Amino acid sequence: MIAKISYNQPMIMAKHSSLAGSQTEKSLLRQVCLHKRKQTLECCPDVQAQLCEVIEKWLSQQAVSCVGFYRPFRSEPDITPAVAAWAEKQKGRKLCVPVVEDKRNCRMHYAIWRASEASRVGSFGIEEPAEDIAAVPEIIFSPCVGVTRSGFRLGNGGGYFDRYLAWRAAAGNSPVATVAVALEALVIEKFEVSYFDVAFDWIATEAGVVPAL
Repeated sequence: MIAKISYNQPMIMAKHSSLAGSQTEKSLLRQVCLHKRKQTLECCPDVQAQLCEVIEKWLSQQAVSCVGFYRPFRSEPDITPAVAAWAEKQKGRKLCVPVVEDKRNCRMHYAIWRASEASRVGSFGIEEPAEDIAAVPEIIFSPCVGVTRSGFRLGNGGGYFDRYLAWRAAAGNSPVATVAVALEALVIEKFEVSYFDVAFDWIATEAGVVPAL
């Protein structure tokens, strides 16, 4: 059963206009979503467990061996239990997480992650593997501050995931699937997208994993 959010949950919307497209408008929308995410997780602590449950179930149905996820930051839902459970069920399955390689140009790659091995504090204070063993994930789970039903993410503002996916596409090596991880409270009607924004294939919330429209 999906937990009910007990406070009023107005729809978050950024209309397509010169104002909505400005960085000021996007920054304001991001602040609203960050507050709502923190409030939701504090108000409904079961939401994160429900999110992990639906992700683990969906992932168990995918024929892949390498999954990219993320180390949680700024109240992002921690899906580590879900992907770790998937990896443990079959020999040869691998997990990897983003490693920032060039902050100036917002470039990143993925490196193998194992819970039992050492980690370090990377860029922006996010955990990274101490040993950088590059990997190319077949499925990518990406956190987002907000997401539209069409799969466009509102991230933290750096554009790392979008640029990484664009690079993979240009190389003819796009992932099997990309999944934007959010909460139902953070589903946005629409917002002005940037030229480098990439629409994700799937949206994962505590209500389930559904294809982007």
